[in-house]
Amino acid sequence: TRKMWCHYFSGSKKSGFEVTEQYNGTQVQLAGVLAEWFLNRASGEARYRELKSTHYYSDTNQWEASDGPLDRHGERIINLETQLYGILVEAIVGDSQSARAQYEALKGPMSYDANHQQWIGITITDGHAPQSEINLLGVLAEAQFDCSLAERHYRNLQATPLWNPEEHLWNQWMTRGQRPSTDSRWNINFTRDQLLGVWAESVFNKKQAKQYLGELKKRGFYDEERALWNRFKAPEEDTIFYSQYPQDQLFAIIVELQLQGALDQETGPIPETRHF
Repeated sequence: TRKMWCHYFSGSKKSGFEVTEQYNGTQVQLAGVLAEWFLNRASGEARYRELKSTHYYSDTNQWEASDGPLDRHGERIINLETQLYGILVEAIVGDSQSARAQYEALKGPMSYDANHQQWIGITITDGHAPQSEINLLGVLAEAQFDCSLAERHYRNLQATPLWNPEEHLWNQWMTRGQRPSTDSRWNINFTRDQLLGVWAESVFNKKQAKQYLGELKKRGFYDEERALWNRFKAPEEDTIFYSQYPQDQLFAIIVELQLQGALDQETGPIPETRHF
C-alpha cells in the first residue's frame, strides 16, 4: 500500500485533535519528498520517482493540485502554486537544469509580473496579486540554479508590503500596485509563509534565519505542548482553535536541518513517530 501524507488535522484543547481532511493533496506529498530527501537522499529520490508515476503528475508534465476536490468541470485542478512546488522539488531532488527550464516557461502575463519580477497568484479580495508563498517558493527554486539572482529577488520582496520589518513576519499578499492589502480578514500571517521565509533566509544568512525561527516559536505560531506548528499565529490561549498542517511540519523539519547543518543524507527516512 502506497503511503501518503494527509491534508490537515484540527481541534481544540477541549475537544482534542483529529484528522479532518482525508484527501492527500499534491503539495504535501511534494513537501514530504523534500523532507525525506534531506534525511535520506536515496529514499527521497525513490519517493519522488514513485510520485511522478501517479495521477498527481499529468500527461502534460504538470502537477495536479490535489487528490481531493475537483473544479466545476469535474477535472483536477492545476495551479501556479503547485507547479512552483514541483519545480522546487525537481531542482533539489531531480534535474536542476530541467527545473530551470520549467521555471522560465512558467512565467506568463497572468502568472508573473516582469516589471516587479514577482509571481502573481489569485487572492480572495484583491484578484491577481503577489503572494508571499509563491514568491518565496520562487526564490527557493531559483536559488538552486542562480543563488545571487535569487537573493536579489528575496531582498526586493523584503522591501515590499509582503514583509513586515518591525514584526519580522510575512503577510499573505499585497495588491498588484505594491500596496498592503486592506482586507484584514484574509491577510493573515500564515505559518507556512514564515517557515518558507526562514528557509529562504537560511540560504543567504543562517544567523539571521535562526533568529527569525526563534522568534516564531515564542509568538504563538508553535504549539510547545504538542511540539507542532499551528497554521497561523494563535489567538488567546483559552479560545484557540488549532489547525495544524502536516505540510508545515515537514517544512519545519527542513528548516531545522538547514539551520543545524545536519543534512546527513545517509541517516535514514523520516521517523514515523507522528501519523499525519
